[in-house]
Amino acid sequence: MPKVLVYVPSLYRLGPAAPLMAGLPMFAARGMDVQLVTDEITNGLEGGLEVPVHRCRENRGERLWHFKLRKIARELRADVLHNWCGPAAVDFAWKGLRGRRFASAEDVSLASQLLKRSKSRVELLVLQDDTASMKRPDEFGCDSISVPCLQTGPAFPESTSQSDPDYFRSRFGIPAGSFVAVASARLEPWSRLKDLIWATDLLCCVRDDFHLVIAGTGHQQKRLERFARQTESSAHVHFHGLPKDPVAMIGSADLFWQSSPAASGRHAMFTAMSVGVPVISAAGTNCTGLVLHQQTGFLIPQGSRDGFARWSKFLIELPDQKTQLTKQASSHIAEIFPPGNQLERLADAWMA
Repeated sequence: MPKVLVYVPSLYRLGPAAPLMAGLPMFAARGMDVQLVTDEITNGLEGGLEVPVHRCRENRGERLWHFKLRKIARELRADVLHNWCGPAAVDFAWKGLRGRRFASAEDVSLASQLLKRSKSRVELLVLQDDTASMKRPDEFGCDSISVPCLQTGPAFPESTSQSDPDYFRSRFGIPAGSFVAVASARLEPWSRLKDLIWATDLLCCVRDDFHLVIAGTGHQQKRLERFARQTESSAHVHFHGLPKDPVAMIGSADLFWQSSPAASGRHAMFTAMSVGVPVISAAGTNCTGLVLHQQTGFLIPQGSRDGFARWSKFLIELPDQKTQLTKQASSHIAEIFPPGNQLERLADAWMA
Protein backbone atom coordinates (compact mmCIF):
# COMPACT_ATOMS: atom_id res chain seq x y z
CA MET A 1 0.00 0.00 0.00
CA PRO A 2 1.31 3.47 -0.81
CA LYS A 3 2.07 5.96 1.94
CA VAL A 4 -0.01 9.09 1.41
CA LEU A 5 0.81 12.45 2.99
CA VAL A 6 -1.93 15.08 2.67
CA TYR A 7 -1.32 18.72 3.53
CA VAL A 8 -4.47 20.54 4.68
CA PRO A 9 -4.32 24.08 6.12
CA SER A 10 -6.89 23.43 8.85
CA LEU A 11 -8.86 20.51 10.27
CA TYR A 12 -11.99 22.60 10.76
CA ARG A 13 -14.95 20.52 9.55
CA LEU A 14 -16.71 23.43 7.86
CA GLY A 15 -13.66 24.37 5.81
CA PRO A 16 -12.05 22.81 2.72
CA ALA A 17 -11.11 19.74 4.76
CA ALA A 18 -14.75 18.55 4.94
CA PRO A 19 -14.63 16.02 2.05
CA LEU A 20 -11.23 14.72 3.16
CA MET A 21 -12.46 14.15 6.71
CA ALA A 22 -15.51 12.32 5.38
CA GLY A 23 -13.28 10.02 3.34
CA LEU A 24 -10.86 9.03 6.11
CA PRO A 25 -12.93 6.02 7.31
CA MET A 26 -13.10 4.73 3.73
CA PHE A 27 -9.35 5.13 3.27
CA ALA A 28 -8.75 3.24 6.53
CA ALA A 29 -11.15 0.47 5.51
CA ARG A 30 -9.12 -0.04 2.36
CA GLY A 31 -5.96 -0.40 4.43
CA MET A 32 -4.38 2.81 3.14
CA ASP A 33 -1.64 4.55 5.12
CA VAL A 34 -2.91 8.15 5.03
CA GLN A 35 -1.31 10.80 7.23
CA LEU A 36 -2.16 14.48 7.55
CA VAL A 37 0.05 17.50 7.99
CA THR A 38 -1.60 20.77 9.00
CA ASP A 39 -0.83 24.27 10.17
CA GLU A 40 -3.64 24.41 12.68
CA ILE A 41 -4.48 21.92 15.43
CA THR A 42 -6.96 23.56 17.80
CA ASN A 43 -9.90 22.76 20.03
CA GLY A 44 -9.29 19.01 19.86
CA LEU A 45 -10.32 18.90 16.20
CA GLU A 46 -7.66 16.28 15.51
CA GLY A 47 -9.24 13.94 18.04
CA GLY A 48 -11.03 10.88 16.72
CA LEU A 49 -9.53 11.03 13.23
CA GLU A 50 -7.69 7.71 13.71
CA VAL A 51 -4.91 8.85 11.39
CA PRO A 52 -1.56 10.42 12.31
CA VAL A 53 -1.62 14.23 12.27
CA HIS A 54 1.59 16.27 12.04
CA ARG A 55 1.85 19.99 12.72
CA CYS A 56 4.19 22.02 10.55
CA ARG A 57 3.40 25.69 11.21
CA GLU A 58 6.43 27.65 12.35
CA ASN A 59 5.92 31.15 13.74
CA ARG A 60 9.50 32.07 12.96
CA GLY A 61 9.04 32.53 9.23
CA GLU A 62 8.16 30.85 5.95
CA ARG A 63 11.64 29.43 5.40
CA LEU A 64 11.43 27.30 8.56
CA TRP A 65 7.88 26.29 7.63
CA HIS A 66 9.19 25.05 4.26
CA PHE A 67 11.97 23.15 6.00
CA LYS A 68 9.63 21.46 8.49
CA LEU A 69 7.09 20.51 5.82
CA ARG A 70 9.84 19.04 3.67
CA LYS A 71 11.33 17.18 6.63
CA ILE A 72 7.99 15.53 7.48
CA ALA A 73 7.55 14.32 3.89
CA ARG A 74 11.13 13.02 3.68
CA GLU A 75 10.97 11.15 7.00
CA LEU A 76 7.66 9.54 6.06
CA ARG A 77 9.02 8.55 2.63
CA ALA A 78 5.61 9.23 1.18
CA ASP A 79 4.70 7.70 -2.17
CA VAL A 80 1.93 10.26 -2.69
CA LEU A 81 2.06 13.96 -1.78
CA HIS A 82 -1.31 15.72 -1.92
CA ASN A 83 -1.73 19.47 -1.44
CA TRP A 84 -5.36 19.74 -0.25
CA CYS A 85 -6.42 23.36 -0.82
CA GLY A 86 -3.10 24.70 0.44
CA PRO A 87 -0.98 27.44 -1.18
CA ALA A 88 1.46 26.86 -4.02
CA ALA A 89 4.23 27.26 -1.44
CA VAL A 90 3.47 23.70 -0.29
CA ASP A 91 4.48 22.37 -3.68
CA PHE A 92 7.62 24.50 -3.57
CA ALA A 93 8.55 22.94 -0.21
CA TRP A 94 8.12 19.46 -1.69
CA LYS A 95 10.11 20.21 -4.84
CA GLY A 96 12.58 17.46 -5.68
CA LEU A 97 11.12 14.88 -3.28
CA ARG A 98 10.06 11.47 -4.49
CA GLY A 99 6.35 10.85 -4.68
CA ARG A 100 3.49 11.40 -7.10
CA ARG A 101 1.73 14.74 -6.85
CA PHE A 102 -1.95 15.52 -6.41
CA ALA A 103 -3.71 18.80 -5.72
CA SER A 104 -7.09 20.08 -4.55
CA ALA A 105 -8.74 23.48 -4.91
CA GLU A 106 -12.06 24.99 -3.90
CA ASP A 107 -12.95 26.32 -7.35
CA VAL A 108 -11.68 26.62 -10.92
CA SER A 109 -10.02 30.02 -10.52
CA LEU A 110 -8.01 28.89 -7.49
CA ALA A 111 -7.11 25.67 -9.30
CA SER A 112 -5.75 27.55 -12.29
CA GLN A 113 -3.59 29.72 -10.04
CA LEU A 114 -2.30 26.71 -8.14
CA LEU A 115 -1.39 24.71 -11.23
CA LYS A 116 0.25 27.72 -12.87
CA ARG A 117 2.59 28.14 -9.90
CA SER A 118 3.18 24.43 -9.34
CA LYS A 119 6.79 23.24 -9.65
CA SER A 120 5.81 19.61 -10.25
CA ARG A 121 3.38 17.87 -12.57
CA VAL A 122 0.04 17.18 -10.90
CA GLU A 123 -1.54 13.84 -11.84
CA LEU A 124 -5.07 14.54 -10.60
CA LEU A 125 -6.84 17.74 -9.61
CA VAL A 126 -9.65 17.45 -7.06
CA LEU A 127 -12.15 20.32 -7.32
CA GLN A 128 -14.65 20.93 -4.56
CA ASP A 129 -17.48 22.22 -6.71
CA ASP A 130 -19.53 20.99 -9.66
CA THR A 131 -17.49 22.75 -12.34
CA ALA A 132 -14.85 20.06 -12.79
CA SER A 133 -17.20 18.17 -15.08
CA MET A 134 -17.50 21.27 -17.28
CA LYS A 135 -13.75 21.41 -17.92
CA ARG A 136 -11.86 19.15 -20.28
CA PRO A 137 -8.72 17.50 -18.83
CA ASP A 138 -6.47 19.35 -21.29
CA GLU A 139 -7.77 22.69 -19.98
CA PHE A 140 -6.18 21.94 -16.61
CA GLY A 141 -3.24 20.00 -18.04
CA CYS A 142 -4.25 16.98 -15.94
CA ASP A 143 -7.26 14.84 -15.13
CA SER A 144 -9.83 16.29 -12.72
CA ILE A 145 -12.71 15.13 -10.56
CA SER A 146 -15.35 16.95 -8.51
CA VAL A 147 -15.67 16.11 -4.82
CA PRO A 148 -18.24 18.33 -3.08
CA CYS A 149 -18.82 17.32 0.52
CA LEU A 150 -22.33 16.01 -0.14
CA GLN A 151 -20.99 13.43 -2.58
CA THR A 152 -18.83 11.83 0.07
CA GLY A 153 -21.69 10.55 2.18
CA PRO A 154 -22.12 11.77 5.78
CA ALA A 155 -19.57 14.57 6.01
CA PHE A 156 -19.87 14.70 9.80
CA PRO A 157 -20.41 11.12 11.07
CA GLU A 158 -19.64 12.15 14.66
CA SER A 159 -22.59 14.56 14.72
CA THR A 160 -25.17 13.50 17.28
CA SER A 161 -27.94 15.80 16.10
CA GLN A 162 -28.82 18.01 13.17
CA SER A 163 -31.15 20.23 15.16
CA ASP A 164 -31.18 21.01 18.87
CA PRO A 165 -33.76 23.55 20.09
CA ASP A 166 -31.67 24.23 23.21
CA TYR A 167 -28.32 24.50 21.43
CA PHE A 168 -27.96 28.28 21.62
CA ARG A 169 -29.89 28.76 24.86
CA SER A 170 -27.62 26.35 26.74
CA ARG A 171 -24.41 27.93 25.40
CA PHE A 172 -25.19 31.64 25.20
CA GLY A 173 -28.37 32.15 27.18
CA ILE A 174 -30.34 33.11 24.08
CA PRO A 175 -34.05 33.03 25.02
CA ALA A 176 -36.24 30.33 23.53
CA GLY A 177 -38.19 31.51 20.50
CA SER A 178 -35.44 33.88 19.33
CA PHE A 179 -34.22 33.93 15.75
CA VAL A 180 -30.56 33.04 15.29
CA ALA A 181 -28.25 33.58 12.32
CA VAL A 182 -24.96 31.66 12.21
CA ALA A 183 -21.78 32.73 10.40
CA SER A 184 -18.68 30.56 10.03
CA ALA A 185 -15.40 32.20 9.02
CA ARG A 186 -11.87 32.95 10.12
CA LEU A 187 -11.83 35.98 12.41
CA GLU A 188 -9.66 38.00 10.07
CA PRO A 189 -10.19 41.36 8.28
CA TRP A 190 -10.80 39.76 4.89
CA SER A 191 -13.80 37.85 6.28
CA ARG A 192 -15.68 41.17 6.67
CA LEU A 193 -17.42 40.00 9.84
CA LYS A 194 -17.91 43.62 10.90
CA ASP A 195 -20.52 43.82 8.14
CA LEU A 196 -22.51 41.08 9.89
CA ILE A 197 -22.25 42.76 13.28
CA TRP A 198 -23.43 46.00 11.70
CA ALA A 199 -26.30 44.16 9.99
CA THR A 200 -27.30 42.69 13.35
CA ASP A 201 -27.36 46.19 14.81
CA LEU A 202 -29.67 47.31 11.99
CA LEU A 203 -31.99 44.33 12.36
CA CYS A 204 -32.21 44.68 16.13
CA CYS A 205 -33.71 48.13 15.63
CA VAL A 206 -36.90 46.43 14.46
CA ARG A 207 -36.56 42.97 16.03
CA ASP A 208 -35.28 42.57 19.57
CA ASP A 209 -35.43 38.76 19.28
CA PHE A 210 -32.64 38.40 16.71
CA HIS A 211 -29.14 37.07 17.54
CA LEU A 212 -25.93 36.46 15.59
CA VAL A 213 -23.54 33.60 16.44
CA ILE A 214 -20.08 33.73 14.85
CA ALA A 215 -18.16 30.44 14.70
CA GLY A 216 -14.43 30.56 14.11
CA THR A 217 -11.08 31.65 15.47
CA GLY A 218 -8.49 34.17 14.35
CA HIS A 219 -6.33 37.13 15.19
CA GLN A 220 -9.18 39.65 15.08
CA GLN A 221 -11.41 38.14 17.76
CA LYS A 222 -10.69 40.76 20.43
CA ARG A 223 -11.21 43.60 17.94
CA LEU A 224 -14.48 42.11 16.75
CA GLU A 225 -15.68 41.66 20.32
CA ARG A 226 -14.79 45.29 21.07
CA PHE A 227 -16.57 46.43 17.90
CA ALA A 228 -19.69 44.48 18.91
CA ARG A 229 -19.65 46.11 22.37
CA GLN A 230 -19.61 49.53 20.72
CA THR A 231 -22.91 48.86 18.94
CA GLU A 232 -26.35 48.85 20.50
CA SER A 233 -26.70 45.14 19.71
CA SER A 234 -23.75 43.93 21.81
CA ALA A 235 -26.01 41.55 23.76
CA HIS A 236 -27.12 39.99 20.47
CA VAL A 237 -23.68 39.06 19.07
CA HIS A 238 -22.03 35.86 20.34
CA PHE A 239 -18.67 34.24 19.55
CA HIS A 240 -18.67 30.45 19.43
CA GLY A 241 -15.10 29.42 18.64
CA LEU A 242 -14.78 26.17 16.66
CA PRO A 243 -17.78 23.92 17.32
CA LYS A 244 -17.07 20.22 17.66
CA ASP A 245 -20.50 19.44 16.20
CA PRO A 246 -20.94 21.94 13.34
CA VAL A 247 -24.03 20.24 11.92
CA ALA A 248 -25.87 20.64 15.22
CA MET A 249 -24.85 24.30 15.34
CA ILE A 250 -26.00 25.13 11.82
CA GLY A 251 -29.06 22.89 11.95
CA SER A 252 -30.24 24.63 15.11
CA ALA A 253 -30.07 28.08 13.49
CA ASP A 254 -32.74 29.89 11.53
CA LEU A 255 -30.38 31.48 8.97
CA PHE A 256 -26.84 31.12 7.70
CA TRP A 257 -24.90 34.28 6.81
CA GLN A 258 -21.83 34.27 4.57
CA SER A 259 -20.01 37.58 4.90
CA SER A 260 -17.43 37.53 2.11
CA PRO A 261 -16.35 35.49 -0.94
CA ALA A 262 -12.92 35.34 0.71
CA ALA A 263 -14.34 33.55 3.75
CA SER A 264 -14.28 30.19 1.90
CA GLY A 265 -17.59 29.11 3.34
CA ARG A 266 -18.74 26.82 0.52
CA HIS A 267 -18.89 23.71 2.70
CA ALA A 268 -20.68 25.59 5.44
CA MET A 269 -23.27 26.69 2.85
CA PHE A 270 -23.54 23.07 1.65
CA THR A 271 -24.25 22.01 5.21
CA ALA A 272 -26.82 24.75 5.82
CA MET A 273 -28.72 23.99 2.61
CA SER A 274 -28.66 20.25 3.29
CA VAL A 275 -30.23 20.63 6.76
CA GLY A 276 -32.87 23.15 5.65
CA VAL A 277 -31.31 26.44 6.79
CA PRO A 278 -31.64 29.37 4.34
CA VAL A 279 -28.41 30.98 3.12
CA ILE A 280 -27.83 34.71 2.70
CA SER A 281 -24.40 35.33 1.20
CA ALA A 282 -22.21 38.02 -0.28
CA ALA A 283 -21.93 37.25 -3.98
CA GLY A 284 -18.69 35.61 -5.11
CA THR A 285 -17.08 32.59 -6.75
CA ASN A 286 -17.70 30.41 -3.69
CA CYS A 287 -21.45 30.68 -4.46
CA THR A 288 -21.17 29.75 -8.14
CA GLY A 289 -23.65 27.05 -9.08
CA LEU A 290 -24.80 26.70 -5.48
CA VAL A 291 -26.73 29.77 -4.33
CA LEU A 292 -29.19 31.11 -6.89
CA HIS A 293 -30.65 34.46 -5.89
CA GLN A 294 -34.24 34.18 -4.62
CA GLN A 295 -34.34 30.51 -5.70
CA THR A 296 -32.00 28.60 -3.38
CA GLY A 297 -30.87 31.52 -1.21
CA PHE A 298 -30.12 35.22 -1.38
CA LEU A 299 -27.07 36.90 -2.90
CA ILE A 300 -26.20 40.46 -1.98
CA PRO A 301 -23.36 42.80 -2.97
CA GLN A 302 -20.27 42.55 -0.81
CA GLY A 303 -20.45 45.05 2.04
CA SER A 304 -24.25 45.40 1.84
CA ARG A 305 -25.09 45.39 5.54
CA ASP A 306 -28.69 46.40 4.95
CA GLY A 307 -29.01 43.46 2.49
CA PHE A 308 -28.42 40.94 5.27
CA ALA A 309 -30.90 42.74 7.52
CA ARG A 310 -33.57 43.15 4.82
CA TRP A 311 -33.61 39.56 3.57
CA SER A 312 -33.36 38.14 7.09
CA LYS A 313 -36.39 40.18 8.14
CA PHE A 314 -38.21 38.91 5.02
CA LEU A 315 -37.58 35.24 5.90
CA ILE A 316 -38.39 35.68 9.59
CA GLU A 317 -41.73 37.38 8.94
CA LEU A 318 -42.75 35.11 6.04
CA PRO A 319 -42.14 31.52 7.22
CA ASP A 320 -43.92 30.08 4.17
CA GLN A 321 -41.35 31.75 1.90
CA LYS A 322 -38.59 30.31 4.07
CA THR A 323 -40.02 26.80 3.75
CA GLN A 324 -40.32 27.11 -0.01
CA LEU A 325 -36.74 28.42 -0.30
CA THR A 326 -35.28 25.53 1.69
CA LYS A 327 -37.17 22.95 -0.40
CA GLN A 328 -35.86 24.51 -3.60
CA ALA A 329 -32.33 24.53 -2.17
CA SER A 330 -32.50 20.81 -1.30
CA SER A 331 -33.80 19.95 -4.78
CA HIS A 332 -31.08 22.05 -6.40
CA ILE A 333 -28.33 20.30 -4.45
CA ALA A 334 -29.69 16.87 -5.36
CA GLU A 335 -29.77 17.89 -9.03
CA ILE A 336 -26.27 19.34 -9.40
CA PHE A 337 -24.59 16.86 -7.05
CA PRO A 338 -26.12 13.45 -7.74
CA PRO A 339 -25.26 10.61 -5.35
CA GLY A 340 -21.88 9.01 -5.87
CA ASN A 341 -18.65 8.78 -3.94
CA GLN A 342 -15.93 10.43 -6.00
CA LEU A 343 -13.44 9.85 -3.18
CA GLU A 344 -13.38 6.20 -4.24
CA ARG A 345 -11.88 7.40 -7.51
CA LEU A 346 -9.34 9.48 -5.62
CA ALA A 347 -8.34 6.45 -3.51
CA ASP A 348 -7.93 4.38 -6.70
CA ALA A 349 -5.69 7.11 -8.16
CA TRP A 350 -3.55 7.18 -5.03
CA MET A 351 -3.13 3.40 -5.21
CA ALA A 352 -2.48 3.20 -8.98
